[in-house]
Amino acid sequence: MMDQTHTAYRNTAEPDETLIGQIPLPIPESDSPVSSPPAEYHGDKKIVTVTPEQGDAGIPEEDTYVQQSHSGIIRILLQIFTGIMAMLALFVYCVTLLTEGGMLLADGIGHIAVGELFGGMAMVSVQKVNPPLETESSVPPSDNASGSDNPLSSLPANEDESGTAALTNIREYDLSSQSPLGLGLINETPYSPDLDTLLTRTPIPSLQDLQREYGTDAPIVLILHTHGTEAFSDSGTEGYHTTDSSRNILTMGSLMEEILVESGIPTIHCTTLFDADSFDSAYYNASLYIKEMLNQYPSISYIFDIHRDAIMDGADAGIAPYTESDGIGYAQMMFVVGTDHGGSGHTGWLENLSLAVRLQAALHGEIPTLMRDINLRSASFNAQYAKGALLIETGAAASDIKDVENSVRLLSEVIAQEIISPGGQVN
Repeated sequence: MMDQTHTAYRNTAEPDETLIGQIPLPIPESDSPVSSPPAEYHGDKKIVTVTPEQGDAGIPEEDTYVQQSHSGIIRILLQIFTGIMAMLALFVYCVTLLTEGGMLLADGIGHIAVGELFGGMAMVSVQKVNPPLETESSVPPSDNASGSDNPLSSLPANEDESGTAALTNIREYDLSSQSPLGLGLINETPYSPDLDTLLTRTPIPSLQDLQREYGTDAPIVLILHTHGTEAFSDSGTEGYHTTDSSRNILTMGSLMEEILVESGIPTIHCTTLFDADSFDSAYYNASLYIKEMLNQYPSISYIFDIHRDAIMDGADAGIAPYTESDGIGYAQMMFVVGTDHGGSGHTGWLENLSLAVRLQAALHGEIPTLMRDINLRSASFNAQYAKGALLIETGAAASDIKDVENSVRLLSEVIAQEIISPGGQVN
């Protein structure tokens, strides 16, 4: 910075026209005397030295203009720099969404929310749920353990499983809900929904009402498999996953489609293997397909994402949730209901849970030990796109595919009855 002592010139002789107007001298507004700073003469010009303590009496300091000029330049440079950084951040953000959006959706990064990218106001959650994995169970099940006596019965669905290790020991256990009507809840959220109240909640319009609005040929149900390569103990090839659609979880979707269509319910079954190329991107890829179908067929009121669970006890022991009825084996199933707790904005999750509760009670009436407790989760699992959206775990990796087929057949029949006459299965 320049020296704090500045010099100004006053002409004591005749006014020099070259100086007039360049350094305006203030005129005191009062009669009070103004002390004069010390001066010295050089020829006919008097030099007045002004110090900071004396003040400049209104005389502009020479470096004030320099400082203002510098400040203006700095402000302009900062604005340019800020603009460049903002554009760079926007570019990185867009590239991230295009290339890594699926990973954000499936696994999440902290509490990042992706806004409207995955569904607008009802976007998909990207918070990682991190449920306790079945492989972390430190308490081996006792022989013939069932219901609340089995520590595995309280475990949530394992949606983090992308490949189950080879199982050298498969055990069948009853993991059924022990609550009245099967209305038990494995709750991973801070919410406390009243399942008895939801049992009587106003249901989705009946099939007749939907067809009156959209036409008799309009599809009502969409079946898909976010993890389409999931397979079973006697059908999987690599880690109980296979791309062979005749041996993986897609066979259960085909069976459900067949039963629903036979019941007069127009149904679309998506056979895309969303996890074939990238397990982490599966939910994102599935969300794009769901939105495309809803735009094309706004009549879709039910979306069933069919999976199979992966329940482990130790590193190599697989658990097959199993029950029998009239001498027929059934793989036990679980409804997984997403919420907005993970930041998804899925505010309609109670409608999903209401459907799960009604189906749970109806299936309990058919076979009381068929269903595991409902799993309420923080992530949304793409369930925000329809009031009738549910993720359904049909058996587990260790289950026999025939047992799973028996369960899905009964499940499909109960779903058909619910769609035709909502709430009619509750006794």
